[in-house]
Amino acid sequence: SSPGSGQWLSPEATDTKTLGNEACTPVNIDGPTREALVSTIDNEPASALTAGLFNKAQRQIIRLIRTDCFPKFRRSKEFQRYVKAREAREAREVHNLSDSDDTSFASLGLGYSEEA
Repeated sequence: SSPGSGQWLSPEATDTKTLGNEACTPVNIDGPTREALVSTIDNEPASALTAGLFNKAQRQIIRLIRTDCFPKFRRSKEFQRYVKAREAREAREVHNLSDSDDTSFASLGLGYSEEA
């Protein structure tokens, strides 16, 4: 079935995987929002369910990513190693560029030429 038909929001597919009390991969949203979603999915016909049903949950998840998950990721050792490696690579590239003769700037179209 197509996403527009509402069939993709079946209680069996959504509730047991992400929203139900026994969900194997639960989303991190507050209780009232979770209860409202589960109730709507359980009590409305599939044809009445739309993607707009998840707007509040989506806002909560995005806020959590912005205020908790992403800041933690940026402080992680893995990300810090990546930043240092990238900075080192960029420094090497700048150093290699500065070691080349000045006429190479003209060939790069940077507006520098020896006649200026």
